[in-house]
Amino acid sequence: MTPCLRDKGFMHVSQLTTGFVQLSELQDWLGIKRGTAILIMQYAKQDLNAIRSGSWVFPGDD
Repeated sequence: MTPCLRDKGFMHVSQLTTGFVQLSELQDWLGIKRGTAILIMQYAKQDLNAIRSGSWVFPGDD
């Protein structure tokens, strides 16, 4: 997590996939455009699905 999100109490990628975080909030917190916020939330969902399925590999461990 970025320091900005840690400052807001985010500790796990799953917190970005629960439906409690709105795109506009993520945009405001990180100072990013809507498309970038969408990508972050999509990546978080994909990573969480890979973790749950046991197929996730830590980046750089290939």
